[in-house]
Amino acid sequence: MTATPMHGSTSRLYVDAYDLTPFTQNASAQTDVEVTDTTAWGATANSNILRPAKKGEISADGMWVANATGITGGTVHTALSAAQGSGGRFAALCMPDTLGSIAAGGYGILDQYKVTTAVDKVLDYGMHLVDQDGLDWCEVLHPVLNTVETGAGNSSGVDDGASAPLTTGGVIYLMVLGVTGTSITVKLQSATTIGGAYADVAGGAFTAVSAPGAGNASCQRVVIPAGTTINRCVRAAWTGTFNPATFLMLFHRNQS
Repeated sequence: MTATPMHGSTSRLYVDAYDLTPFTQNASAQTDVEVTDTTAWGATANSNILRPAKKGEISADGMWVANATGITGGTVHTALSAAQGSGGRFAALCMPDTLGSIAAGGYGILDQYKVTTAVDKVLDYGMHLVDQDGLDWCEVLHPVLNTVETGAGNSSGVDDGASAPLTTGGVIYLMVLGVTGTSITVKLQSATTIGGAYADVAGGAFTAVSAPGAGNASCQRVVIPAGTTINRCVRAAWTGTFNPATFLMLFHRNQS
């Protein structure tokens, strides 16, 4: 099998309920685990202790816009200055924003927001988010790009493969960029085969969203505990009275 390289410009960046993609030129996501060296004198091999919690971060930079309305709900400055210094901010880097693609998602503290000026280029912005719960490598179950829903429905299934663990739990993320109408409720479903019968995953439903609010008001993170059955094929499903609705849903399956 020959892999086709993907250009980084196809990625998309969302922070809280804002789409920062049109202003982003570079973005990165990384996870780390802390390892403490416990090797004692006289030992013939290294000894280490691995902390169970992982760390994660998402950073980005690009073009800064002070007052032109260029993103849903405000401007680059509106989004990042309001979010800085407070916890529970949501960020997602989708590579790209299509069904089944890889995405880094997490809640954290936006600990850095900067604006750079120079005479030889446009104003730049930079942001850095430190994840509080550990950045999750997810798959996109419902993209934002070119996907507007006008009523109840479901996405196509994504097959995680025969080796996917089924009872290790996971995490789901929801970001609603826009909804017109009463409300929308999004949930996770799973099945044993792509064309099989899908059923709701226990504890895998988000709280109904009636209207996207400022900041992270329309973003949710739900932890599905270990022991819950999540079959190998997964999809997003949604109900409610709305027309239209635009949202992002991500799913991370715990490996152990």
